[in-house]
Amino acid sequence: MTLRAVRADFIEFSGRYDLVVDTTNYVDAGADKYIRMGQKWLSRTFEIGAKNGIHYVTLAAGDWFVLVPDARAMREVWMSPNENGDKWQLRKLSQEEWRNEAPADPATINNGRPLFWAHAILRSVPEVQNVTTVARYGVVAYNVTDNHWAFNGIVWTPPIDRVTTLEVHGNFYHPELNTDGDMNYWTEEESNVLVMAACRALEQSYRNMQGMLDWESAIKSELIGAEFDLADDEAIGTTAMESTGL
Repeated sequence: MTLRAVRADFIEFSGRYDLVVDTTNYVDAGADKYIRMGQKWLSRTFEIGAKNGIHYVTLAAGDWFVLVPDARAMREVWMSPNENGDKWQLRKLSQEEWRNEAPADPATINNGRPLFWAHAILRSVPEVQNVTTVARYGVVAYNVTDNHWAFNGIVWTPPIDRVTTLEVHGNFYHPELNTDGDMNYWTEEESNVLVMAACRALEQSYRNMQGMLDWESAIKSELIGAEFDLADDEAIGTTAMESTGL
């Protein structure tokens, strides 16, 4: 289903015909806000939804950071030089460990084969709109013209020495639904659940806790089978619980 089709179903379910311009073309007049709220809640609440993904970036020689859109959790980072296809995994460091590994301005560090990565801290205080500072060394600031709240980011050391493909493995939000023809996992595989989640968001706006909880119960009932399937899939190949050493 497209966003327009989901919007039409939402209007029928909720009875809020004032949230569209008309019932011929179902042009948005406020409905999409609740659909987007519902999608965000679903993504944060349930494990299903093809949450795993890989973000690919082509790096140039000298690059040492990248901003990653729509990332919920970044678990692994791999690099693969374009000329030979060799691939290796970088070891994750804490921010403190990374600062100790790379205490100098990256412009002064010899390019090479990166071995470590860390989560970038992109929020600087006070915040400046449309400016994200990845790091600062004395008077040298590495800024990106974007708002930090739209991204996560990673840094590595040393700067890469050649054109390389970067892979960031993790959990990612699905694309936001903005135009009539937009589709994503929720519109295609669980469109009825997305409509229910939009209705839940609407009840929340009414401050109707019982109505909101009723929609949550219906949604959980719809998704319980898919959650079990995901648990079974992730359990395949696991034969014993990991020892805690206690």
